[in-house]
Amino acid sequence: MNDSELFSAVSSEIIELHNVFERWFCGDGPDHLDRVEAVLAPEFSMVAPGGILVQRSEVMANLEDARGLHQIRIKIARQDLIWHSADAVLAGYDEIQHHASFTTRRRSTGLFSRADTAPNGLVWRHLHETWIEPPPD
Repeated sequence: MNDSELFSAVSSEIIELHNVFERWFCGDGPDHLDRVEAVLAPEFSMVAPGGILVQRSEVMANLEDARGLHQIRIKIARQDLIWHSADAVLAGYDEIQHHASFTTRRRSTGLFSRADTAPNGLVWRHLHETWIEPPPD
């Protein structure tokens, strides 16, 4: 896969997964998280925007509890390919969440590894999110 194809696969993965999240939070679409399960590696972890380290099991439990709880629109912007090797990719992007009465923005950096069984050929290994514009107090 050349750099252009790799960027396209990463970009598609980021956008598609966030589309699943948006639909899930709004209570639309499938009533299961199969797509999320397929792309989060078993050892997946993330640093939430507030600095808390969260493991895959917590992420999945939080998602299960959040179906239909938020009317939200998610936009992905400023995607970039930071680094890659034969088996791994580090990518960055901005995530803008439009809620009913406020908007948040976060800068995210995701570490991916190649996986032929994943929808875009990549699984998420780690995610680090940092507030650009946090929710209002």
